[in-house]
Amino acid sequence: MYIIQERISILPQSLIERFRAVTPSALGHWTDQGAIDSRIHPLQPGMLLLGTAVTVQTVGRDSLVCHKVIDLIQPGDVIVIDRGGDQRYACWGEMTTLAAHMAGAAGVIIDGPVTDVQVVRQSPLPVFCTGAAVLTTQFLGLGGAINVPVVCGGVIVKPGDLIFGDENGILVIDPGDAERLLS
Repeated sequence: MYIIQERISILPQSLIERFRAVTPSALGHWTDQGAIDSRIHPLQPGMLLLGTAVTVQTVGRDSLVCHKVIDLIQPGDVIVIDRGGDQRYACWGEMTTLAAHMAGAAGVIIDGPVTDVQVVRQSPLPVFCTGAAVLTTQFLGLGGAINVPVVCGGVIVKPGDLIFGDENGILVIDPGDAERLLS
């Protein structure tokens, strides 16, 4: 079964842009919530990840929702993919990176591996993942979900959460805490 919910945008873009004046590690002095496990790291050095979470939950080796989400995102969205613990199959690679970049995504976080890393590393789209894999997912019709709460790097990520990350790590910020963290 596939579940596709409406995209959620809670924070005004002006507030999101104010985060560019700080770093995720600076905010780490003020919070101990929402830090994604460091095993999820950027493929490209020097990348900044900042935007609204659009979540994806895959089922087994089925990656249909990873492709469908690209049709639903808006510029500035960060795609957050919960692989359900799978670390063997890559659900993301060269073509999904290109398509997400062209759709205006601000970045992608996969709690699992990617493939085509040589090409993905050259992309201007920030891609954070656990590593690389030669085995890939397929369109199997097993199900999945878009814009539901997911778990990524040990953190619950809700659609509309603020995602803020760089080489030091990634923070998931509840929209209700965003203004306070900048004070």
